[in-house]
Amino acid sequence: ASGSASSGGSSSAETVDFPGNKQVSLIVPYSAGGASDTVARIYASELEQSLGTSIVVSNVTGASGWVMWNQMMESTKPDGYSFFLINSPNVTTGKYDPDNTMKYDQNDFEMICNEVTDSNCLAIRVDDDRYSDWDSFAAYWQQEGSLITSASGLGITSDDATADMLVANDLGVDVDIIASGGSGDNVTFLLNGTTDFLMGNVSEMVAAHNDGQFKILCVFAEERDSNLPDVPTYEELTGNLVVGCSSRGYAMLKDVPDDIKQILGDAVKAAVQDPDLIEQLNAIYTTTDYKEGQEYVDYMNQQQQQARETWGV
Repeated sequence: ASGSASSGGSSSAETVDFPGNKQVSLIVPYSAGGASDTVARIYASELEQSLGTSIVVSNVTGASGWVMWNQMMESTKPDGYSFFLINSPNVTTGKYDPDNTMKYDQNDFEMICNEVTDSNCLAIRVDDDRYSDWDSFAAYWQQEGSLITSASGLGITSDDATADMLVANDLGVDVDIIASGGSGDNVTFLLNGTTDFLMGNVSEMVAAHNDGQFKILCVFAEERDSNLPDVPTYEELTGNLVVGCSSRGYAMLKDVPDDIKQILGDAVKAAVQDPDLIEQLNAIYTTTDYKEGQEYVDYMNQQQQQARETWGV
């Protein structure tokens, strides 16, 4: 491992000059302007205060995050001057994607902390004459045997597709998932009648639900989402706990020197828990869900295991 020259043999975080007057890069594996990028840029301004240097957000896109994560593993110096966003299920399930198998998963990174958990939720058209609430929707699905929905990613790497499968398995029915270009297309497909229901994430669906564009029937979480206080969980409706979500957190390379790892990690964690940041994320319907250490590792591994069981890999 190529450690930082400034770290020497020191064991105390106070003896290393990190970050000094050098800027630190936060690398996002998705395009500028998307949900992950938006959260990262809000976060970077808070981190500048806790780390005491400028944070540059850069975007390295492709392969649902894996162009960047591979680049970090294989061609990035582990000096602590770059750390990166990790998303589940992309980072947890790429290793088990039969169509595009990746070499790594979250356990190959030094995971710092989780910032956001964005629960899945299910919606229907407000003017659908076949069903209007959960009971009539579930009864119709069971009567028909199969319904159509859409997702921008198909298979194990998509939290939406995995949630679709979890619900279908629980109800004893089938689901036909068609490919889309993203969450905007999924809404269009629902509203124009191409699909029977919409599966997505709370942060991207709350505003349209509140505006009456569609009706969210349930949230796939252990408790109600603070952004949708009147919407029940799937467990409340059925008695069966089904949890589905995507999450966003931060990681660095394992070979970063321990003293630098401590400084960067402490600053990243402090910024995630900053009340001002939490308030800014709440304003865009994004719920902070802080996890660090073994709790974070267990959380990501559990998501990985659920997806593998759902898709039988």
